[in-house]
Amino acid sequence: MLDTGFYLRDGALRDNVQWVCDGRADRLAIKLVVPVDKDGGEGNNLSQFPSPPSEGLELATICAVVKISDRDYWLTADAGFHGPSIVCKELSEATVSCAAEQPDMALFKDEFSTIVNNLHWLQDQVATPGYSIKKGLFLMSTEIGSRFKVHHALFEALGSDELGSEDLSEQENTENKTDTDENAVFMIKNWLTSNDTAANALDTIKEMHRVIPILAYSMDGKLITPSLYRC
Repeated sequence: MLDTGFYLRDGALRDNVQWVCDGRADRLAIKLVVPVDKDGGEGNNLSQFPSPPSEGLELATICAVVKISDRDYWLTADAGFHGPSIVCKELSEATVSCAAEQPDMALFKDEFSTIVNNLHWLQDQVATPGYSIKKGLFLMSTEIGSRFKVHHALFEALGSDELGSEDLSEQENTENKTDTDENAVFMIKNWLTSNDTAANALDTIKEMHRVIPILAYSMDGKLITPSLYRC
C-alpha cells in the first residue's frame, strides 16, 4: 500500500490526489504530474496541474487497514429493501454500508489517527465554502472514538451493448470462476433477497442491471457468499 502513493497513512497522499468536478459529482482523482521546463530548456522540474474534469479522469483508489465495526453494520445482500423510500426509491439504487474503526493489531493501530486526519483533510478540501459543519463521512462516539462510514453500491445498469446478453458477474473474474455452483449465487438472477418486496423488486431490474458482489474474502481467499454477509 505504501508503494501506491494512496495509502491513507502516507503523508504523500495529499500531494497525489485532487477533487475534480465530474458532472454533478465531485470525485477524488489522481493528480496529473507533467514535466515543466522553467528555464526554456529541457529540465527535470515537475509541476502539478489539475486533470480535466470530464476527460482523462482517473479516480484515485485510496486504501487503509481498518476494523469493520459491529455497530452501524448494514452489509446485507438486499440492503434491507422493503419498498421505495426517501433514501432509496428502487432496489437498483440500493447501497450497503458499515463503519470502519481503529484496528486491534498493533502494527496498524497506531496509524489510525493519521488515517483519520487525512480523511478530515480530504473532506475539508471538497466541502462547500462557508459551511463549518460537515456530515456524512464520520460517525463520532465518545465511547469508541472516531469511526468513518464506507458504502457499496449493489447494482449497476448494463450498457446498451450488454442488454439481453448473458449475466455478467464480478465473480466471473475471480479465481473461483471454474466452479459454476459457487458462481451461481453471485449472478443477479439468483441474488439473495430477504423479503417478498425485495424479491419482486429484483425481478424488475434483472434484465437491465448486473449485481456487484461485496468483495469480501474468507481467510482462504474465497469470495464470501451473500448468505454469509452478516456473519
